[in-house]
Amino acid sequence: MVLKPVTPVAPTPSLFSVTGLVAGLREALFDLPDHRKGGNHQRYAIGDAAPSAFSAFFMQRPSFLDDQRRMQ
Repeated sequence: MVLKPVTPVAPTPSLFSVTGLVAGLREALFDLPDHRKGGNHQRYAIGDAAPSAFSAFFMQRPSFLDDQRRMQ
């Protein structure tokens, strides 16, 4: 069973700030249904795995490895 992380109580960031956008995205991703059956290899919640998929589209690179090579 994967648990949703508990976020500390803090002032709500503005929706139009980077912090607010990231917080809104994380909240939406953790609300996605998780249809996987539990197992020994299920370590990450959908809300944790989805930002990496989102970043691949956001960065507009063919792969994460290509992005790492270009940063060097």
